[in-house]
Amino acid sequence: MNTSSLTKKVIVGGTGLLLAVYLVLHLAGNLLLFAGQRTFNAYAASLIANPLTLPVEIALAAVFCAHLVQAIAVTVGNRQARPTPYVIRTPAKHTSRRSVASRSMAVTGVLVLLFVPIHVWMFRFAAAPVDSAMGVRDLHSAVVGAFQSPMVAVAYAAAMAVVGLHLWHGTSSACQSLGLSGPRLTRWIQAIGRALAVGIAGGFVVVVVWAFLGGGQ
Repeated sequence: MNTSSLTKKVIVGGTGLLLAVYLVLHLAGNLLLFAGQRTFNAYAASLIANPLTLPVEIALAAVFCAHLVQAIAVTVGNRQARPTPYVIRTPAKHTSRRSVASRSMAVTGVLVLLFVPIHVWMFRFAAAPVDSAMGVRDLHSAVVGAFQSPMVAVAYAAAMAVVGLHLWHGTSSACQSLGLSGPRLTRWIQAIGRALAVGIAGGFVVVVVWAFLGGGQ
């Protein structure tokens, strides 16, 4: 592996872990929906008013773009290194890290790329009612109302399943790219990564189901 390829993988791994941390924080904020309209709207208003929010959003967008560009570069490089695909695929042994999640990283990555702009538009820039009691955007009602549409709820839950599948392999792969590997350490990283994938995807889906069933009304 040449230095350029190694550097790209380190960038993909590092940015991937940063995005995973962001998802944890984002989920924690979304779980405040359960605390009620006033609490969630106050939380959302504090983020909007915080002068650090815009720089953080710009930095997050830069991290996302770096992850995307370098992931594409790594994928293209891998395919150029092996231009002829294997004719016969043999089942992976128990020691192999190949799985549905690892084989579908490019596909799930593209699906996440398609989902992110829609998600940002719906909940960051689209019009929202005003909380008359607090004089701020009523994002609690906007989020709950959006998920009460069966089409939106199903699409969002499916998107979260894709995110979970991407994280299922992506977290441990990122750690390996950063040099965090070894017989015992790898098993722990895989277990933590998979728990993180299930927790993040499951947490967001729980919010969707709760809102769809009339939570917060």
